[in-house]
Amino acid sequence: MKRFRIKHFTAKNLQCRSGRYCVRYKDPRTGKKPYYYFGYDKQEAIKALPAFNQMLQNFKTSDRTYQATIQQGIDYWFDKFVNKKKNEGTKQRYRQIMNNFKSFLIEKYPDLKLLEDVDKKHYEDFRDYETKNGKAPRTVNYELETLSTWSDFLFKEKYLSHNKVKSVDKEEESYIEERWFSIEEVKVLFEAAKQDPMTRLGEIDWYGIFATFFYTGMRKGELENLWWDDIRWEQGIILIKPKADWKTKTKTSIRSIPIHPQLLPILKALPKKSSRYVFPNSQGKKFGKNEIRDKLRKLCKNAGIPMGKVHSWRHTWCAHSIMGGANKATVQKIGGWKDSEMVDHYSKLQRTLWLTILTKVEFLRDVLRTQREN
Repeated sequence: MKRFRIKHFTAKNLQCRSGRYCVRYKDPRTGKKPYYYFGYDKQEAIKALPAFNQMLQNFKTSDRTYQATIQQGIDYWFDKFVNKKKNEGTKQRYRQIMNNFKSFLIEKYPDLKLLEDVDKKHYEDFRDYETKNGKAPRTVNYELETLSTWSDFLFKEKYLSHNKVKSVDKEEESYIEERWFSIEEVKVLFEAAKQDPMTRLGEIDWYGIFATFFYTGMRKGELENLWWDDIRWEQGIILIKPKADWKTKTKTSIRSIPIHPQLLPILKALPKKSSRYVFPNSQGKKFGKNEIRDKLRKLCKNAGIPMGKVHSWRHTWCAHSIMGGANKATVQKIGGWKDSEMVDHYSKLQRTLWLTILTKVEFLRDVLRTQREN
């Protein structure tokens, strides 16, 4: 058995880095000397030192995990992973989920302290507990996915022997039809966008924005972070590229979208202001969080169209691409989906559309009726 000399840390060993109290220790697994952060309050950090020392003392060999507490596992994940995310909303959701899980364990399993002792049964009980308290299956499954992400991270960091959440069965979700616009609704929205005062004054080209959504299937963040340099006119493509202050959802480096022939003149007619953004707001800066959403809601309301989300344009592009005969693999690649679930769903719409068209042809309608009767 390989032995390590583990240092015992006291309040004298605490350091303050960027306002947070921490200690620097030698990691016996890697030989590196990382910092372990306790938080912004010195007294709380002092109180946490015994548990930290116990975690190190419980480490016996180089191929076993630390006997970390549940709270230490949560704190470590937030410090090394979650807090590096730029989306504050995502951080808040993760924080709420972990608080829910921690509160559940304290209530149902008050003696459970060590991270490695949290087993599959505890996660299953948490799933059932959340469902019993009225949470929708989709929400419960999102919580399980978050816990799985947490466990995966701790496994890679050798804080866990394996991810015990992966084998937990998810709640069965009933499919909710995603809102997408018909061609008639698209035409009405386009006309309303053209007549918008900001469009007519040349302040914000709302028609150009919604037409780009319709012809490319871009995500909201992709359109908001689109630069003029990302449009390659000679090649006829738009590049979806991460920026210093923004990353694509799938974390891929670059994705290309062909410029639709009907979109090309719309893009070329856009007013080129001093902004690097193709679609800046009236101040020439990136759009605020809800500016595009609020405009779409207003246009839908004024036009008497059922309300849609900005993301509805993405579903619209996918639905009409598939129903127009586009190859599923191509739609998935251009749209930047990791899996084919959404594309497969709209493939069913294609079959439904063709059946509707065929039943309008009189002689085929008779044949279909005869087949059903038989």
